[in-house]
Amino acid sequence: MAHQHLSHMPTADLLARCVEETKRFFRRQEHEEAPCFELMRRALQECSEPAWECVYQLYRPLVASWVHEHSQFVVCTEDVDYFINDSFQRFWHACNREHFDRFVGLRPLLAYLKACVHSALTDHLRACEMQLLQQQPVDLVDDISYADLIYADAAMAVEEQIMAQDQRRIFWAMIRQRVQHEQEQAILDYQFVQGWKPREILARCGTLFTDQQEVYRVRDNLVRRLSRDPEVRAFFEADHHV
Repeated sequence: MAHQHLSHMPTADLLARCVEETKRFFRRQEHEEAPCFELMRRALQECSEPAWECVYQLYRPLVASWVHEHSQFVVCTEDVDYFINDSFQRFWHACNREHFDRFVGLRPLLAYLKACVHSALTDHLRACEMQLLQQQPVDLVDDISYADLIYADAAMAVEEQIMAQDQRRIFWAMIRQRVQHEQEQAILDYQFVQGWKPREILARCGTLFTDQQEVYRVRDNLVRRLSRDPEVRAFFEADHHV
């Protein structure tokens, strides 16, 4: 099929092509990168949720292998799912519609995804080292991470995360209005507000989530949607600090 026809192919059919071409690649057979690049383009440049789910499922095993092979993984305190989802989140923010055109093919995209794995692990270890040096818990770590995921350009110092009470009330009211279902409400209440880890949310809300991976997936979908919301972005552009 000519490459120009790929843009009109249904996402499910495109995924099937990608799976086949990926198998051919790992068997060291002749293969095409165009179907997988088109799937990436839809997910990142067009912000297609179905396409992103396909990208996640297709490349999750590869990202998991990179995490396991990383020399620093054995000393990390989080499990492989944590780093898989962190890596994909970094990848999505760095390669979205504003930046996608700088990638000329599938190989540079996958190279960047692998670099995100390295960054996820090294940043995690650096954060752990900082906490040990300070000899005290950093109560605002989850708030900082949440703010950074919602608006990646907001490079805020820890002390700047404490906003006036009325601003905090306005912010959380705005976020709660955008929650679409009970799973997202659980993520908002237990992770973003109370700072629970995904495994703790799964233990508390086992009727809402089938496994820990689903907790990560719902959280990431919520954060991606909020990061594209004009009102949420405007809140941070106005220099409000969460």
